[in-house]
Amino acid sequence: MITKLYGIVDEIFSDSIYVRVHDVCYGVQCSKRTIGGLQVGAEATLWIEHIIRAESQTLCGFLSHEEQLLFKEITGVQGVGAKIGLSILSALSPRDIIAAIVNQDKHALTMSDGVGTKMAERIIIELKNSKFVKTFSSTQEISPAATDAVKALVALGYENVAAQKVVLGLLKELGGGASVEGLIKAALLKLSRGS
Repeated sequence: MITKLYGIVDEIFSDSIYVRVHDVCYGVQCSKRTIGGLQVGAEATLWIEHIIRAESQTLCGFLSHEEQLLFKEITGVQGVGAKIGLSILSALSPRDIIAAIVNQDKHALTMSDGVGTKMAERIIIELKNSKFVKTFSSTQEISPAATDAVKALVALGYENVAAQKVVLGLLKELGGGASVEGLIKAALLKLSRGS
């Protein structure tokens, strides 16, 4: 099972890329948003969703773990495959997708190629109570200090989702008036303990 690729972008197409890792070139399907952040000849780190079927194997790549997790949630909905999942991530940012689900905004989701009203409704119904969606949406309402603390933790190499989870927990403990420095210090302590 391939979970991450570190390599050089060899070629870029409209809906996929080739990534060269040593002497092997991998074909990876990507959203237009991900492709827009890549350049031929440049190094790339991609989170991979490795989809194995009886007749084929597909690699879908993402620039952030958050985007990969959201793709996994979307494609877990009945009738939504990888092509539709990538189409939604091409049309909307992860934040906009979460907002559409939380606000039950079918119109926003139908802006994606291949997504009709019925499919948009199904995605909203099946994902509105998802733990990932609830966690992600709750972090959109946190203080500017908490947002800066999450960014700092990500810059230090921590995964976005893990950083958000820890900072959100600290906000409940310390209150909304906590400083950026205080949140970072407390978060590093918790993350180093694995809590």
